[in-house]
Amino acid sequence: MADDPTMCDGSMTMMLDQACLLLHNAMEYNVHVFNVSSECHGCLPQKMLDLSPGRSKSVIVSTVYSMVMNFSFNGRSYQDTYSFGQHGKYKLDIFGPRNITLTELSPADYVYAPLWILLGIIFLAVVLTSITLRVLRLERVARYLPQSLLPPPNVLIRNAEEEDLGGGGSRQRSGDSSPLVPTPPIVIEKTKERTASLDVFRGITITLMMFVNYGGGKYSIFEHSAWNGLTFADVVFPWFAWIMGVSLALSVQSQLRNSISRKKVFVKILLRSLLLIALGIVLNSFKNNDINRLRIPGVLQRLGLAFLIVGALEAFLMTPQNLITILQGRAQLVSDVIYGWKQWILMMCIVLVHTFVVLFAKVEGCPRGYMGPGGLDLQGKAVNCTGGITGLIDRAVFGSKHIYQHPTSYHVYHTAVPFDPEGLFGTLTTAFNVFLGVCAGRIMMVYSSSLQRNVRWLAFSVLCAGVTFVLISFSKDEGVIPINKNLWSLSFVLSTSSMAFALFTILYTNIDEKKYWSGSPFRQVGRNAIFLYIGHIVTKNTFPWNWSPIDHTTHAQALWMNAWSTILWVIVAVIMDCCNIFITI
Repeated sequence: MADDPTMCDGSMTMMLDQACLLLHNAMEYNVHVFNVSSECHGCLPQKMLDLSPGRSKSVIVSTVYSMVMNFSFNGRSYQDTYSFGQHGKYKLDIFGPRNITLTELSPADYVYAPLWILLGIIFLAVVLTSITLRVLRLERVARYLPQSLLPPPNVLIRNAEEEDLGGGGSRQRSGDSSPLVPTPPIVIEKTKERTASLDVFRGITITLMMFVNYGGGKYSIFEHSAWNGLTFADVVFPWFAWIMGVSLALSVQSQLRNSISRKKVFVKILLRSLLLIALGIVLNSFKNNDINRLRIPGVLQRLGLAFLIVGALEAFLMTPQNLITILQGRAQLVSDVIYGWKQWILMMCIVLVHTFVVLFAKVEGCPRGYMGPGGLDLQGKAVNCTGGITGLIDRAVFGSKHIYQHPTSYHVYHTAVPFDPEGLFGTLTTAFNVFLGVCAGRIMMVYSSSLQRNVRWLAFSVLCAGVTFVLISFSKDEGVIPINKNLWSLSFVLSTSSMAFALFTILYTNIDEKKYWSGSPFRQVGRNAIFLYIGHIVTKNTFPWNWSPIDHTTHAQALWMNAWSTILWVIVAVIMDCCNIFITI
């Protein structure tokens, strides 16, 4: 803040997502200015500055969200919402009630220009790679090229076990077993084609996750929501949980088909879950190895527990594929649900318990069923109620020192209480997230026709979206259960699963059914997903994945650095795939 009207003319440095605002009081009264982010739902404006008659002050303001400003003078007040652009310079003249004008002194930057350029480069690279591979596979071209330059032929494998974590082996009978290329495939025993869309979906998810975790070019759309709402960063974790469920279903079915006992299947699931949890805690210690303040919850820990819950249900209750037949009559339409009815009942019980506790549990000093961020929310009447019962359970189980200290709501709501977005109670709805992925996998086991599969996946997508809109009442903040990644709310699970069903249908149609795209390079990334996830966490602050200094006044340098960091791991994945190196759990 400065008391010099010329400050916005060049002497004030503006950093990333900042603008300069010059306020001028043209009245004969003192003006008291209050402001609050428009993202801060239910928050009272906070004191910003005072302006004497005829005086001006310049301030640096954030451009991430719109700003609600309140002007109080001579016993009256006026409130309005203003939006600013990065590095823009603005003047706000206060002439009187309802006579406040905003003038743009200097235009703002178009912050998304570097992002559009990057997306264009990626799109061209994918298209050119796909075209090149298709051309190389043409017989009239292949006969003139050395064998070493040709892409490998399609390999169809029988009875290879589907790996349910980390990729490297997602195989399932395809409704259309025609080879990917015109050249005859190499057949090992009887054909069973690898479902490439599984690896591609997993690869897209882990690629986006790495880009987001590296910084996402410091764009707000690649950061997690302050509280309610949905961003690109919010969808990657539930998508990974969803595709883990798809692979889990295929893996359990494969083991049962190979006459492996249900007890052994469960033990394998248990060991994998424990390994995920242990790896997650080890990764947490990279940031802080103080045993008194070590964060216990985390991404892999949440995945491990959800994997255990759903895996146990499927290990003991899944119908073996040799007993699955297409039912007759109307039951045929929901054969996949009927063959999993026991799991559906148990999972619905878990969801109902979670929903009942969230909506009706009473936390001392907080409104019943409170699901807000605390801090400034509810006009500051729920300061220590961050996350409601969800936050209370995590703080009681782990202790306040062993969970995330500054949740995503910290900068907007000024949250004062620690809250962990990967806490214990949200594991119940994460398990439902994984289970919806299992349902997608069960559809693949019950129905062999691509049309039957696609119709049911899209039906699940529409159903999940419909229930989501009912729960949120077509509103970001006013619904019964808002979309909230921090709480892993039911509407969050349904909305992200709806998108997952739709995206998977598109990938399956274009990759496995129509053969329009090989899925590269995301296919290779998906086969070593867990390895890449661990690797990108370990190397996050090391060269050549990250370096300093960079220009902190624009998004461009951060974007290119974060894109390079992600692409470097994609290159590693492609090399590992070429060398047949697959590291899974």
